[in-house]
Amino acid sequence: LNPGISETILSGDKLLISSEVNYVRVQVTKTETHTESIAYTSTNVNNANLYTGTKKVTTKGVNGVQQVTELVTYIDGTRVSSKEVSRVTLSEPVNEVIQIGTKAPVTGKGVSGGKVITTGGRFVWPAIGASSISSGYGGARRHGGIDIVKPGGGSTGLTIVAAASGTVTTATYHPSWGYYIVINHGNGLSTLYAHTLPGSFKVRVGQKVSAGQPIAKIGSSGNVTGPHLHFEVYVNGRRTNPMPYLGR
Repeated sequence: LNPGISETILSGDKLLISSEVNYVRVQVTKTETHTESIAYTSTNVNNANLYTGTKKVTTKGVNGVQQVTELVTYIDGTRVSSKEVSRVTLSEPVNEVIQIGTKAPVTGKGVSGGKVITTGGRFVWPAIGASSISSGYGGARRHGGIDIVKPGGGSTGLTIVAAASGTVTTATYHPSWGYYIVINHGNGLSTLYAHTLPGSFKVRVGQKVSAGQPIAKIGSSGNVTGPHLHFEVYVNGRRTNPMPYLGR
């Protein structure tokens, strides 16, 4: 590598350590496949059997899947370009269908006629066909609400309705309340409906309801001595007497 250089290296001598080697860049082109989602769309359908303000998903949306094939070029291991070769749909998207309620809330007067009644208060009466209060608010029992029954018996199975419009925040079981529902009406106001008939829930958590909309049926679930609707009103998380809200 160093002709003319003796074994003795003097100061200032230049030595060639190795010969120049040209750098060879490596280019590779290969076929690659991957999958991509096909977004589903949502369709709203008016439903005259659902109350205004109520939405119900009748068909759940599911994204579709498509397979994409590409020619991809790499130089020294770095991806530098790609070209789509084909795109094949593996599964079509399932579009979401949402039922939008258009039915007006039931209104009117009179219990015997089987209609929601208004009593001059802020709320409608929460039970159709049950007009008597068997146990009032407060008293020695410190009762947190009122118990509503049908005069003369036969309360089981009567319809419970939302006292005002709002959003269902609870629909579950409690050892004392039995199957119960809570509706948030906004501005710190909510109502509770307890001891409902098992399997009678007509609403779910997150659902918007209108005043007078059926939500369950009167039963005797939980810690009770007989069928009735236990109805409570909360203001900013504290129980309050329901009677002024019902106009009584």
